[in-house]
Amino acid sequence: ALETTHAHGSRDKLMTRPFSCRSAIPLALLALCVCSAGGSAASTRSRASAADERGQRTQALTRQPSRRAAATAGGEKPKPRPDQAIASYLGRVSIAGAISCSFTHSLVVPLDVIKCRMQTDAGITSMGQAAQAVFNSGPGQGPYRAIAFFNGIGATSTGYWLQGAAKFGGYEALKNAIYTRMHELPNGDDLCKRWRLGVMVTSAFGAEAVASAFLCPLEVLKLRIQTDLSYAARGLVGALAAVVRTEGAGALFKGFSAVCLRQLPYTAVKLVSYELFCGALVAAAARYGVEQGSMRLERARPFIAVTAGLLAGACAAVASQPADVLLTRICGSSAVSSLSSCVIATSWRGQLQYLYSLGLKECYAGMGARLAMVASMTSIQFLLYDQVRLRLGCDGPIPS
Repeated sequence: ALETTHAHGSRDKLMTRPFSCRSAIPLALLALCVCSAGGSAASTRSRASAADERGQRTQALTRQPSRRAAATAGGEKPKPRPDQAIASYLGRVSIAGAISCSFTHSLVVPLDVIKCRMQTDAGITSMGQAAQAVFNSGPGQGPYRAIAFFNGIGATSTGYWLQGAAKFGGYEALKNAIYTRMHELPNGDDLCKRWRLGVMVTSAFGAEAVASAFLCPLEVLKLRIQTDLSYAARGLVGALAAVVRTEGAGALFKGFSAVCLRQLPYTAVKLVSYELFCGALVAAAARYGVEQGSMRLERARPFIAVTAGLLAGACAAVASQPADVLLTRICGSSAVSSLSSCVIATSWRGQLQYLYSLGLKECYAGMGARLAMVASMTSIQFLLYDQVRLRLGCDGPIPS
């Protein structure tokens, strides 16, 4: 027992005995190496994590351009916002309307000149007599006199470029706005179907009201050029300067109410009846097995546009003929001594009373020439309008 106690006491003394300097130095060096190794490893990990974080931020900043570049390289285009898509669609429709209206109205200027001569000369009763009178009034000698058949072509092309853009673009824009509002109401789909005709007529009237404001000054200049040889000799710019200098700028809108009386029913009947005739022709083709969207229907598309345009033009000409007579007698030059009667009424009521006093026969003076002009012009106009819309990629429904 004493030996055991002595042995334990010796062991305790060994455990509690302080280290000597020689044994402490190696241990201190070992601890220093371990700490420095741990510190360097932690520092390395910290630098690596910081580098990773900077790399992630750089990648996040450059990721979007890389995607766009990849999409461009792959031929893809970012989709525009809905409002941008609608604006682009309506802009292309306006361009198609401007091209078709300007071209077709310029194409039938000779018929328009003959029609004006019949409306302003009570002694002329046929298109042949009117054509001979126009030819005799032309400048120069021989065949060069035929240039008189193109009096007013500059005013016509410019005026109907502006009018066509506002009319067709405004028509589609107003229809889209009205249908969008109606779809937000309860039973919106049923309301749209029930009031389809009313929406079409309202949109056509609203679009043409704006378009007539663009057309009116140039329509006044065209009629001055066609009914007065002194204005015809000046040309479009010279006639504009002469009217403003002698009568004031307000004279350019002298026939605005008459332009509206003619253009509002004309446009409403033309646009609405064209859509209805197109729908009827497509439905008739479906009854004979030609399905919508098929290649057979696509091949028949020009025929449908021409036929519907011809019928729509005839309806529009009949509906707007009395106001066309009124417009010619308001805006024509007073220098034409053979003018059957001169309109001095300037209010809407006075002009309607004047039309009533003319009687049905005189209200439709020059109807034959105008019917031929408007029907042929409208058929070509809608064919061109449809093909231009097809080329511009806006022939389908308006994007939602």
